[in-house]
Amino acid sequence: MANPELVQYIRQHLRAHGEAAVREQLLAEGIAPEEIDAAFACIPKPGRARRPKGKPAILALCAGAALIGVAVYVALQKPHAPEEAPPAAGNPAAAAGTSSAEEAGIFRGYYGYMLKLPAGYEAAGGFDDPTKTHEVVHIFPKGTNPTHFIHEGLYGQLGILRIEASPRRRPDGLIGIDTLKAVALARLRVDRATYTTRSIFVNGLPAFIVSVTQPFAEVKAYIVGQKVYYIVAAGADNELFNGVLETFVETAPHDRPGH
Repeated sequence: MANPELVQYIRQHLRAHGEAAVREQLLAEGIAPEEIDAAFACIPKPGRARRPKGKPAILALCAGAALIGVAVYVALQKPHAPEEAPPAAGNPAAAAGTSSAEEAGIFRGYYGYMLKLPAGYEAAGGFDDPTKTHEVVHIFPKGTNPTHFIHEGLYGQLGILRIEASPRRRPDGLIGIDTLKAVALARLRVDRATYTTRSIFVNGLPAFIVSVTQPFAEVKAYIVGQKVYYIVAAGADNELFNGVLETFVETAPHDRPGH
């Protein structure tokens, strides 16, 4: 009999990431192939699938519940299993896109998160600090000149996005949503920026969005994960930006430094 939490997880992520990527992730979590097959057998074929109705906030909470359910299921199946190695351990460049991930249109970050790339896009990145804790990834239309990545004012015109990921745990404590917001807004006040903010959830993770109009247009989503916080930057609060956030999920979160 199929595990209902596993079925719910597959339903939530199948459309966004595709069957191959979902199967790969579940296998990586240690779920037996026969369990995965049984769960997929309960999912209607694409021609008969119905899109559930509901407000975005409700969908986000449901996604978070599904992730928690699968985590509990895996913990019960492997109570004494050693901690799994991080994705692309020891090779952040590989984390910025293996061939299989690129073929499926899926990007997997070093710190155990993933998202679906927009059509015609690719991603590249790695660590930009000596301690290899600050991961920076750019998502961009294929053929984009990498020299444009440093000019945030061009992100809107060229359709570029940037993701930064850093561990929440610091010597002076654990960074939470309130601390992150206070730091972000203080920096904007120093820059005398004109901006608005709104609080959201990104697939169950607390977050807030800052939309800036001056000195130049930009938007940033600040997301607090289980062990890492993320900053997703783009040129505008548009379909491209929100489409990336809708597929952004933590699958195997960890905060171990890169190599």
